[in-house]
Amino acid sequence: MTKVGPAGPSGWLHGLVLHVFAFKGGTGDATWAVFFIPAAILLVWVLLDWWLIKDTPEEAGFPAFDPADASTGHMDEKYTALDLLKRFSAARSCSCLPPWR
Repeated sequence: MTKVGPAGPSGWLHGLVLHVFAFKGGTGDATWAVFFIPAAILLVWVLLDWWLIKDTPEEAGFPAFDPADASTGHMDEKYTALDLLKRFSAARSCSCLPPWR
């Protein structure tokens, strides 16, 4: 059964919760916790993600690699919007536009 004032030693987590949420000698309004505690949790996650997540394998300390996808060997080619539309409509998977050849 839960008691209001338990007898015996309490742990560090219990002391922290009492220090943050309870007032000495009375009750109080703790609605601030509804807004600031989730914001603090999100801030911790943002900092953890910023520290751990990298954009490229090189930034993570791994060697560069070629994904061997369709862009291999074509990274320096520049296409106009019309060229891209022609390539898109010429693809077999696109049956929504007439082929431009």
